[in-house]
Amino acid sequence: MFDKQELQSNIESFDVKINHEQSQYDEYFKQSQYYEGKTLDPQEYQKAQNIFEKLNLQGEKINTMIDQQNQLIKEINEILNQLGCNPNFEITS
Repeated sequence: MFDKQELQSNIESFDVKINHEQSQYDEYFKQSQYYEGKTLDPQEYQKAQNIFEKLNLQGEKINTMIDQQNQLIKEINEILNQLGCNPNFEITS
């Protein structure tokens, strides 16, 4: 069988990780705002490109983690449905 606390812990662990990664994304986004709408010299352009690349990669990382969390929730809900359980807890993200 499975343990309710373990399942909730796994999902909450994803929440913590996603929040941490979201904070990093927010920092990259804040940095990217500086370059928005400006005419840039080659050196500034390269800096802006690096920041936008980091921003995009960070967004992809967050989306992957959310997909993994959603898959875990889906699997847990499928197990509960197969068992015909109506537990007195709700699995959310």
